[in-house]
Amino acid sequence: MADFAISSLLGTPSLSVLFAAVVLLLVYSWIGPRTGLRHPPGPPGLPFLGSVFTLLFSKLQQHELLFKWSGEYGGIFSFTLAGGRVVVLSDKELIQETLQDPYVNDRIPFPACITIYGRENTGIAFASGPVWKEQQRFFLTVFRKVNASVIKFEDIIQAQGLRLLDELEKQEGQPFDPSDLVMVTISNVILKIVAGRTYEYDDPTLLRMATCSNRLADIIGPAGLFGMIPGLVSLPLPAKRQLTDLMREMVGFIKEHVDEHKANFVPEVLPTDFMSCYLKEIADSSENPETTFDDTNMLQTCWDAMFPGYETTISAFRWALHLLAGHPDVQSRIRHEIFDVVGRDRLPGYGDRQRMPYMESTVVECLRLRPVIPYVAPHIVSRDSKIAGYDVKVGTRVTVNLWFLARSPTLWEDPDEFKPERFLDDEGSYDRSREPLPFSYGRRTCPGDQLARMELFLILSYVLQRFTLTLPEGAPRDHGGSMGATFRPNQYELRATKIPPSAVTSKPE
Repeated sequence: MADFAISSLLGTPSLSVLFAAVVLLLVYSWIGPRTGLRHPPGPPGLPFLGSVFTLLFSKLQQHELLFKWSGEYGGIFSFTLAGGRVVVLSDKELIQETLQDPYVNDRIPFPACITIYGRENTGIAFASGPVWKEQQRFFLTVFRKVNASVIKFEDIIQAQGLRLLDELEKQEGQPFDPSDLVMVTISNVILKIVAGRTYEYDDPTLLRMATCSNRLADIIGPAGLFGMIPGLVSLPLPAKRQLTDLMREMVGFIKEHVDEHKANFVPEVLPTDFMSCYLKEIADSSENPETTFDDTNMLQTCWDAMFPGYETTISAFRWALHLLAGHPDVQSRIRHEIFDVVGRDRLPGYGDRQRMPYMESTVVECLRLRPVIPYVAPHIVSRDSKIAGYDVKVGTRVTVNLWFLARSPTLWEDPDEFKPERFLDDEGSYDRSREPLPFSYGRRTCPGDQLARMELFLILSYVLQRFTLTLPEGAPRDHGGSMGATFRPNQYELRATKIPPSAVTSKPE
């Protein structure tokens, strides 16, 4: 999320403006080469500029170019961008080792946060050091304990899943674009968890926040690797105002809910949403002069929970619906598993997943085949170090090539095929060790991964228990996507046909 492309920050880029931005970077950034260092191998680049023009003029999208370079240079490679070095990891064991290093853990500040709050180290996603540690630790106490928290995650998901089933039934088996239904369903789940509030499907406030989020993703999205150029975010580029205005509006939406919570807050009452939990933490920490729990971090942490989280889950859900609609054989096998485990009348529960390994495997196969995050936001090295024996200096950007981990033919048999069974062991049980790190790894792994897994598993199970999904006649199964803040499917339509109560399904071959 903190990445900025030259092209996106300028809004309507031209070669001359791009070149001028690079020149400014060379003036204001440290660009002198360091000698005597053993860097990871990588593509050749121009003096000072490195791979800037390779990225600008390649016919490949950035994640495709990284995929190509990982295949050529191996599990670790590097390149430079206007004086800054980027290290890319695509070896699973090396990733797990490196991302546990506390000195490969910082983040690039987000300029909009600095403008809005007047300070740069806030929340979780863009924070580093003690602020990040304390905010992340608290966040995980709420979002990782999905089965034991005072917030009833599964009840919230089920309520929104049932609303979605009602909306699907209203389509009467006709082709429709599921984007808005998915957006409202997932948005209401996270809004209920964070703010204790849900909205109607046509509520203008919710739709406006969705517009802001989509626009923010569209501006940030093309940034990708250019956001790793040192000093770029400090330049007075036009789109920075757009980003700041969008985020300010979104933070204002959150602040309205925070103010309402403050007005009704009673420390002795058990909290039932994230905002109440945070206010209680502020109250409990009031005597600690070192605490990072304050109004600013509350606003930004709520933003981190709500908007980046639902953007990724919405994209993943839309991809999953399209993949399932194009694979009736997979649907049939899932449906048989659901009927066999819970029947037709009871909705599947998250505790049923141990007896529904094929459904769990299908969720992960959707994430593998259509990775919504092709590479992780950069980790900044905070002291001189080594990775796999190579020199890594302070300020180096380190990222993980999730697209390669998910799609490389060196790691997967038939990587372009939709095969949920690839995650089942010889006994037919789900084998999590085979996952391609869809939520990254280590200290900066996605803190909402457990919630995302639960949402995808439960709501997709609800849908397939009640409906058969199909694509309109002539629609291709191999659907394209575009890169925003996430890799999102292009617009598509599908049909959701309700399964008659008397229908009988035989066990798939």
